[in-house]
Amino acid sequence: MPYDKKIAIFDASAVKGVENTLGRLGAAVLETAWGNGGGRAQLPELAAVPEFLRTDGTWHVARLRPEYDLGQIHSGRGPIVAAAVADYERVGHGYAVTALLYTPDGPDPLLFTRNRAVELRTCRGWGDPDRLRRALDLIAENGPPPVDREATVRAFAEATGLSPAQCLILLSTSARTLSWPDGWARGRVAAFREGDTARARELDLTEIELRIAALSLEALTTTDEAVEVVELLMPDDPADLWRTGPDLDRAVAYWTDRHPRLTPLTTEQWVTVASGAEDALEALIALLGERPSVPPLGHIARAVRLLADRLPKDHPARTAAPPACVTCTNTSPARTRHCPSPPRSPRSPPWNEQPERPRPTSRRAGSPSAKPSP
Repeated sequence: MPYDKKIAIFDASAVKGVENTLGRLGAAVLETAWGNGGGRAQLPELAAVPEFLRTDGTWHVARLRPEYDLGQIHSGRGPIVAAAVADYERVGHGYAVTALLYTPDGPDPLLFTRNRAVELRTCRGWGDPDRLRRALDLIAENGPPPVDREATVRAFAEATGLSPAQCLILLSTSARTLSWPDGWARGRVAAFREGDTARARELDLTEIELRIAALSLEALTTTDEAVEVVELLMPDDPADLWRTGPDLDRAVAYWTDRHPRLTPLTTEQWVTVASGAEDALEALIALLGERPSVPPLGHIARAVRLLADRLPKDHPARTAAPPACVTCTNTSPARTRHCPSPPRSPRSPPWNEQPERPRPTSRRAGSPSAKPSP
């Protein structure tokens, strides 16, 4: 295919909404099962198009910033079997486009570069046509599985140390999609679908709580990891969703292999600690989880102060922070720098009220007044 050939102009209405299902078929089945059978309309249509369900890394959902024509996709290095523009929206002085791209030879960096891809998700995950049809039949026969969304979110939070708000977003079957106009940038959360919205109301989550939760996840994980966690919740055999529930052990193992368990903070405590200090979130997470990655040491020092100043005195994160700080500092080239210690006990006077100690008189070796060492 010629390098400069414009390969397609599309009708967005034909594929609108498919971008949230490609590579997220496990999430779509869980949403349908947990949602009392709602949202089933599009899944049988997908089952009838096997090419849409490929999970071998040949489908991509990309957010593009085209210079001129919104409906045109430029070719890359390899062949493109199918492409479509699923949605677009005006952003600033230009447009952002959600495009579906099918490249049988795998990811094509030149294709993504030439079309100015600013966000990209290569579709993998759970599913094939047979398993999808089997799952839909089981939902129709049995209704919702016995282990519901709330129990799954709660168990995942207990195993990982994440807050309820963080788990609601991370394990959402709808919020971790390409969203407009900035995805998770600056803590923007895509609009929840009905089940997640109801759960947020049940938890009395406020806008600032969801925003801080989204920002902390943005500092902690990636789009691909978050999508994969939900896909791993869906058992390989759809019938197991009713026999044993979501595959929580597999999802937790995937997560903890990449992220140590955090010292738990409640949703409200995350807001208390991080409000106005969003730039220190990565360092806060490093302290709470003793991660080997090292943020700038100035941020580590600030994070220690935030935990000390804003958490209750008996909170375990206050005592866990200094050892974690030492761990992070020891992995840094600048090992001579240290993070501040926790606040002094109330019984100890501040540093500027400590009794002055006599200073030893300094004498040069060899001077007449220097006394020999004993």
